[in-house]
Amino acid sequence: MIRIVALGVLVTALLAYMYLSVSRPDNKIQVVDAWSPAAPPTMAMHAGYLSLQNHSSDSIELVEVSSLAYESIEIHQSLSIDGVLSMRMLPSLSVEPRAKVQFKSGGLHLMMRKPLAPRPLGGSFPVSFKFADGAVIEFLMQVSKTGLVDTETSSTDTHHHHH
Repeated sequence: MIRIVALGVLVTALLAYMYLSVSRPDNKIQVVDAWSPAAPPTMAMHAGYLSLQNHSSDSIELVEVSSLAYESIEIHQSLSIDGVLSMRMLPSLSVEPRAKVQFKSGGLHLMMRKPLAPRPLGGSFPVSFKFADGAVIEFLMQVSKTGLVDTETSSTDTHHHHH
């Protein structure tokens, strides 16, 4: 029964993404190579990696990350201070005009807490970025062992709109 409900949640999320995902040529914000490492189903926290590109002439500020697949998602920065590794949550993230920010292991990353459904290897789940100006980008994050393998499909279609 739990598997049926979990599958229903994922199917609903994917259908919602497909309905909302319309790539527009005027997108000034782009998410590329979004992936999350495969992990045992008992893990309550997962990491997310990607490139966030700002093609506009203005700074952008990422203020919220969410997903139907997780209870919560935060932006985290890994730091090494005097040889001690630690992480800190960032309340927001600024991206300068025409700049790219890389979310990667050992640096900036998404900390995704309490998955609401299983994450099969090779599967994907929807993620939503909300920016300070009200813009929202929705994209799919792939579950992979070591990152995205197929470079032809590694650039995710995004949907950008204002609220």
